[in-house]
Amino acid sequence: MKDSERKAWTDFVREREQTPKGKKRERRSEPMQDLFHVTTADRAAAILRHGFRDITGTYLTDQEFSGVWLSDQPLDVNEGAEGDAVLRVTFSIPLTRLDEFEWVEEGKGYREWLVPAEFINKHATVAFLRPQPTNLSFSVRRSKTAKKRW
Repeated sequence: MKDSERKAWTDFVREREQTPKGKKRERRSEPMQDLFHVTTADRAAAILRHGFRDITGTYLTDQEFSGVWLSDQPLDVNEGAEGDAVLRVTFSIPLTRLDEFEWVEEGKGYREWLVPAEFINKHATVAFLRPQPTNLSFSVRRSKTAKKRW
């Protein structure tokens, strides 16, 4: 690169970093934000193909609300999540932009949001994380010599 080209490039970059008022723009240093959505494997595949769609419910209130449930950790059936698949939803914007969608409840050990599907589809990428382990599933093997006690 010639000196004149280098200077032109440097000037261009400096010009782009300046706001119209001559102040430097703030550079974003916030990390990507990961949230989670638990669903069935079939629904997860559909979400990955077509994006999220809003669901509507009353959620133990007297009003209807629409959106997609996201949480800061994968939830299980004890927290109301149903399904065997976990999707990781990675936002490219600060998590504070989701404040208006957060459902705050005292005593919960996790955070959750009901976010409009259009907002997620615009500001996030979605990836299949893993099958959701079920803490309640177990198998019982009876030995051939065991007797019934009832």
